[in-house]
Amino acid sequence: MRPLVFRVLSILARSPLFTRKIGVQRNFHLHIPTMLTKRCKRLVQKKGFLSIVSYLTRLVPMGKGSFLVAKTDIGRIELPIDDRSATPLIIFGYLPHEDIETLYLYMLGLHSRTIVDIGAQYGWYCGLLAQQNPSAQVIAFEPDPQSYEYLHRNFSHLRNLIRRSEAISSRVGAATLCIAPARGLNSLVRQVGPCIAVQRTTLDTLFRSSEGKTIDLVKCDVEGGEVDVLIGARNLIRDKDAPIWMIEVVDRYLREAGRKPDDIIELLTSLSEGTFCYEISPSGTPQRVMRFRPGVHANIFVVPSDRRFEFERAAIAVERILNYRKRWRIGAKSENDPDRGGTSS
Repeated sequence: MRPLVFRVLSILARSPLFTRKIGVQRNFHLHIPTMLTKRCKRLVQKKGFLSIVSYLTRLVPMGKGSFLVAKTDIGRIELPIDDRSATPLIIFGYLPHEDIETLYLYMLGLHSRTIVDIGAQYGWYCGLLAQQNPSAQVIAFEPDPQSYEYLHRNFSHLRNLIRRSEAISSRVGAATLCIAPARGLNSLVRQVGPCIAVQRTTLDTLFRSSEGKTIDLVKCDVEGGEVDVLIGARNLIRDKDAPIWMIEVVDRYLREAGRKPDDIIELLTSLSEGTFCYEISPSGTPQRVMRFRPGVHANIFVVPSDRRFEFERAAIAVERILNYRKRWRIGAKSENDPDRGGTSS
């Protein structure tokens, strides 16, 4: 009976009802239908067959402009049903394609006092960091009015999370933000759709007058505008208490903006010689980057020399978590596999 039900679920997951809504942003190379079926299997094993009814029901498209309340790993948050970039949070409750990066930011955020999220969108990272470290001040920047509205509605209860509607770039003043079909791809520097007027500023301008305030952690995801953000943060990068950065690097987006990935490394090393860039391997191990490979699409961590201990401490913690997960999955598989001496559920 169960194999038949799971086969039906697999067919359902591949139907147009879901696939038209499950198209995702960026390089999300996960096989969504398969993962959706696995999610349903876990629900059945834990809570029975009826438990998947409410889960599958909330995945049905509800019409343009509508939203749903998704149950995520950071609590229930409102997400638009017509934005493909919200799909991973709606289906999985977290970002599977940035799972390891999430662990790194979580560990780094535990010991941070001031955290900046550039390109916060619906608030996955800033909400996580503000909740797990109530003593930290988290500042989130999101210039898209629709995304900012959801950000405000989802996290207005967090007193340590400051929400700002400016874009971060290399200059101060008016700018044009292009709105992509998947709003997670909105950009100041790429023509991805219709444009709206927004205000922009720089990190150096914002924190120049903040005497005594040290930024410990910055997450930057601005779809091709990363070099401009770094140019507007030159003084911050040169500072003796320079923060750790997580920066999304996408070759195609940078080239569309008239830049190239290696511009990031060249700019960083020219501003601070002791700064190292790391890309995280699928196993969670940081690997130093001297030059980017062609077609790179990854999140890198920029670590000043004075913060290498913090980063190494976070890397050790993430490695332990991933090893625990691996042992747990092997144990669970062995327990449910009759050929390994376990009992079938």
